[in-house]
Amino acid sequence: MFQVFFLSLFLLTFSACLHKQENFSHYQIKKADVPLFIEMPKNNLVFDNISPCAYQALYQHFQRLGYRLVNHHHDGYVLKIKIKNLDFLNKLISPDVLLFHATIRIELLCQLFNFDNKLITEKTFSCPSLISKPRSPILNSDFLEFTYNRLFTRTAPKIEQYIRPFLLEAFK
Repeated sequence: MFQVFFLSLFLLTFSACLHKQENFSHYQIKKADVPLFIEMPKNNLVFDNISPCAYQALYQHFQRLGYRLVNHHHDGYVLKIKIKNLDFLNKLISPDVLLFHATIRIELLCQLFNFDNKLITEKTFSCPSLISKPRSPILNSDFLEFTYNRLFTRTAPKIEQYIRPFLLEAFK
């Protein structure tokens, strides 16, 4: 009986030691003083001018977490973002049939470069969202801008969580 208990206790502690996952806190970001330059997102394939919305959401999120945001490429790591796609997933359905809700999806290609302009990592983020149509699209012209802002605000933490280990590893 005692052997089974000690064996299970050993396996639990041993497996906990093996599967240690490294988590980085906001304090470590501030302590590391990570310089980061966020480049204005490019959108070659998207007709709406949503680059300022994406930049504002990313800038505010990184600033809130304590990153040192710099003004020039050569002063820090560079985060480049390309808006690859902005689709209404229900685009083949007639608007008369789809009266209330639509699903939009945005795809962002994020690339992180170091001081020597060498690519460290890149990843494509896809973020879908269900939106309701405004009752009067003419009177609610800011509705799509609000929707895009909300979409980018939801995507910014995903981007930051992905690039955080690369930045903190470089500044240890």
